[in-house]
Amino acid sequence: MLIWYDFFRDYDLDTFKQAIFQSINESKYFPSIAEVKSYITKQNNSQVNLKADEEWEKVRDVASRIGRYREEEALSYLEPITRNIVRRIGFQDICNADEFTRNGLRNAFIKSFESEKDDLIRYEKSNNKESAEMELIYQRNSDFLDKSISGLIKRIEDVKDE
Repeated sequence: MLIWYDFFRDYDLDTFKQAIFQSINESKYFPSIAEVKSYITKQNNSQVNLKADEEWEKVRDVASRIGRYREEEALSYLEPITRNIVRRIGFQDICNADEFTRNGLRNAFIKSFESEKDDLIRYEKSNNKESAEMELIYQRNSDFLDKSISGLIKRIEDVKDE
């Protein structure tokens, strides 16, 4: 559990849960950390392409279609980045706002969305850099193991020949 926590503590809880559910649904075995991380990366990559105005319209649509009394159900239809911002602003406040207040909430949503999206992009870039470094380490270790195994095989063959 501590190892899993170390790997996923920086991720949003809803994003983590969705990745777990997705990996459980698509695999017959218990998901590995690598599988869950790949699902999170897919989710994050899809979120990077989201547009603030379009997401605000989805929020408005869900609020009017599902209503303020079924908040958790309404939020489940939104992308994780959008859902987090709506929770911070307040789903009930969005539903109950008059037109003037709704415009202010829209502006706050868009600013928060763009900021969070920028953070997500920076986070993904840092993870990709880390992944590239890990790939180099893996390659070096792999080369070392290949040489070691080749050396062992050669020694075994030399012993057989004697």
